[in-house]
Amino acid sequence: MPILPSLVLPKNILTALLRPSPGIHVSPLLLETATADPAQALDKLRTTANGLSEEEAQKRLEEHGPNVVAQERRHGKLLLLGKALINPLVILLLILSAVSFLTGDVRAGTVMSMMVVLGVVLRFVQESRADTAAAKLKAMISVTATVIRDGMVREAPLADLVPGDVVKLCGGRHDPGGSAD
Repeated sequence: MPILPSLVLPKNILTALLRPSPGIHVSPLLLETATADPAQALDKLRTTANGLSEEEAQKRLEEHGPNVVAQERRHGKLLLLGKALINPLVILLLILSAVSFLTGDVRAGTVMSMMVVLGVVLRFVQESRADTAAAKLKAMISVTATVIRDGMVREAPLADLVPGDVVKLCGGRHDPGGSAD
């Protein structure tokens, strides 16, 4: 049996696992294995220090589904328009415009109304473009992890990780062949 390194987690990570923030759901299995010694953790997850076999990983992927984080929803056009309208300056200008119209100063009311329309349209267009650009950037990113499968170290997409995978952790960029940058 291979000698397993002791499980050492930094105090802040272990504390975060044991006392998660409100609204964050942490799996009881994760809490249990985070505090167990390495041999018990591997046993509980039905794996070995050499990782899972490709066949077992595929079975677990079918059983548990892909390892994906909840996707951020894009803002709808109506929501973006609402956010552009709910702005203290826009509200102030609308009130001043209404007062101007009520007091008979049509020219001032019209100018302020045009400022509101222009400001809202510009903000809406900028927010829409920023939202689209962020979605395109997010689509270009592929996140991988260094995982041990069949005793071999290799890169795998994060979505393909399953319970029981042995993941190698290191700081900075890592070459799965062995040397860290």
